[in-house]
Amino acid sequence: MRNTLFEAAVINKKLEIIFLECKGRLKLTNIEETSGGERHEGLWRGNPSTLRNILTLCARKQSMKRLMSNTHLSQAQITNYLEFMVCQDLLTQSNGTYVATEKGRRLIELFVKLQDFFGINQA
Repeated sequence: MRNTLFEAAVINKKLEIIFLECKGRLKLTNIEETSGGERHEGLWRGNPSTLRNILTLCARKQSMKRLMSNTHLSQAQITNYLEFMVCQDLLTQSNGTYVATEKGRRLIELFVKLQDFFGINQA
């Protein structure tokens, strides 16, 4: 378990660094306001769980429309995530569909290990 926690911490730190590095290259919105009036920074809204959700959905080929529907993200938001994930070789894109790469599937496995470690039940 200790190795899993350390591995998860390293992965989390790497994701943080990657997000910071990519922030300048991706078209991020600075602040967005939800229908409930809450304000949050564009790509950063729940980014690890959103990454996990997209990767899990993309275990099988998914269109952008279906991803938008299942993640409840706007087209601009999902585009930012997808561009980032393709750039990081977590997803591949072909004919308007996205599918997880081997690297993306390994990241899903790490998210599952983290959930198990912390006793989080994902519905």
